[in-house]
Amino acid sequence: MKLRKYECIYVLRPDLSEDQEKKVSDRIQGIIDDQGGKLMIIDDWGVRRTAYPVQKHNKAHYIQITYAAPTTVVAETERIFRMLEDVLKFCSMRVANSVSTEEL
Repeated sequence: MKLRKYECIYVLRPDLSEDQEKKVSDRIQGIIDDQGGKLMIIDDWGVRRTAYPVQKHNKAHYIQITYAAPTTVVAETERIFRMLEDVLKFCSMRVANSVSTEEL
């Protein structure tokens, strides 16, 4: 199975508790792990001011993840992001076509 390197930034509502944020993060991690992917980096940027109001919020909690996974994982994570009410925005992008074993 060919793994590609992806990066995803998702934006959560600023009024969520730590438990709710962890619940979203655990769900995304579970999808990546279940479908044969490997989570490499989770970078929590914290609550920041948005450039424009997003669903009537002027602030949001930003989280960036980097992972290696098959192409099907991206579609599944984006499907889940669309279903979750706590996620305001998300953006996934491919960083590399292949991942070396040293990076994993």
